[in-house]
Amino acid sequence: MQVRSCVRCGSTNIEIYDCGYSSFNAGHACCRECSYLVNITNHNNEEDVIRKWNAERARLRHRINDMGKEIEAIEKMLADDKERSTR
Repeated sequence: MQVRSCVRCGSTNIEIYDCGYSSFNAGHACCRECSYLVNITNHNNEEDVIRKWNAERARLRHRINDMGKEIEAIEKMLADDKERSTR
């Protein structure tokens, strides 16, 4: 399974940690370049950790794209307001 790049810095140098079986089943995925960390619980193996890292990355990319669209809309609204005020 492919580990996707870091959503913060784009690095592909991602540490996947699976503590193995424990009562807490804790693990994490961490970017070795910028230290962006995703703590992961309730996983069964390393593939689950990778799957959850990739899912979190996809969720954040979607939010970033949505925010970009909102920023564009606000900038357009401000430009329209400025144009109206100079008439």
